[in-house]
Amino acid sequence: MIPSDTIRSEFSFLSDDIIYLNNAAIGPLPDRAVEAVNNSLKNRITHKIDSFDDDLEAIEGTRQKIANLINAESSDLICYTANTTDAINILANGFPFKNRDEVLIHPAEFPTNVYPWLNQKDKGVHVRFLPDDSGRIQVDTIRQYLRPETAVLAISAVQFVSGYRADLKEITRICHDNGTKVFVDGIQALGQLKVDVQELGIDALSTGGHKWMLSPQGIGFLYMKPETLASLSLSKPGWLSPEEPWDFFNYKQPVKSCARKFESGTYNLPAIYGLSSSLDLFLLYKSQSIEAHILELSQFVKKEMVNAGFTVYSDVKPFYQSGISTFLMPDTFNSLENDITTTVNTMGLHISERNGKIRISPHCYNTKDEIRKAVGILQEIILNYAV
Repeated sequence: MIPSDTIRSEFSFLSDDIIYLNNAAIGPLPDRAVEAVNNSLKNRITHKIDSFDDDLEAIEGTRQKIANLINAESSDLICYTANTTDAINILANGFPFKNRDEVLIHPAEFPTNVYPWLNQKDKGVHVRFLPDDSGRIQVDTIRQYLRPETAVLAISAVQFVSGYRADLKEITRICHDNGTKVFVDGIQALGQLKVDVQELGIDALSTGGHKWMLSPQGIGFLYMKPETLASLSLSKPGWLSPEEPWDFFNYKQPVKSCARKFESGTYNLPAIYGLSSSLDLFLLYKSQSIEAHILELSQFVKKEMVNAGFTVYSDVKPFYQSGISTFLMPDTFNSLENDITTTVNTMGLHISERNGKIRISPHCYNTKDEIRKAVGILQEIILNYAV
């Protein structure tokens, strides 16, 4: 377990007696990230207003930290995006689909990983949905549904409702045997679980930084395997796309060969500075240690909630668990006038309700004592509003 006092000192909001267990929705910013964002903004009112050289160093330094976090072959395979949706659209709009190709998707995916693929229908692309198995994505099910025309499997590393952790390594193996690319939405995994893109063999990884990566909103990234990068067309070129952006009027020059060609315009620099500082926290405390801490809390919250009378919706097998634990409402519960999350927020507890289920998602700064208090609050509310 991570020394709780040490890592909790990184988050000053905890002094307000808030029990924050809602990282699957949006993560809090560590103080170091807030300071980095503020310093970036302050530069705009000093002699550093146009210090592009400093900013470029931060841009490329952060890109390398991202590569280190996911064990990318090179930082040249990573481009910044505004969010996960932006990243998935780069893949969907640039992929060399043929008429009658299909994209395979789980029906419980967050809409971010659905709409960009549905938007390819004018190219003759068909989106086919896997059967819904309580938010689970079984390897055998994918194997049964793969067809020769299945060009892409679009899948979340962790499902946002159930918290189910996909066996990406085995899924990728069987998809590649079928000639199918595996494009992963990683927003519910990165920051809480170790994600090694080379070990997994996945073809692309999209994410935003505002959840488990504890970074500002409006910043994300896309990793592409070398073969994926080479195959994608550029659907949204801009002034930064060419090989020499500062050669303003040379319109005949080629675009970059690296992932930077997809960074078409001005960067969200304050967010990049914030992301960089948050990445420092993950690199300091080590991804493996953070994952172990979160998974221990995930097991603990399941045990406490079951003891309090709740039923676990998430998969309980350790291999498929993540930091997201989801529970069914007790049969005796009579719905509140307001949703349950609004009610518990007034008591200092932050969780989510998704599809009529309670979702609890602790991070590296949370403790077992906070879990006990949270379960006590939920139990009290459920009992008070029982039929």
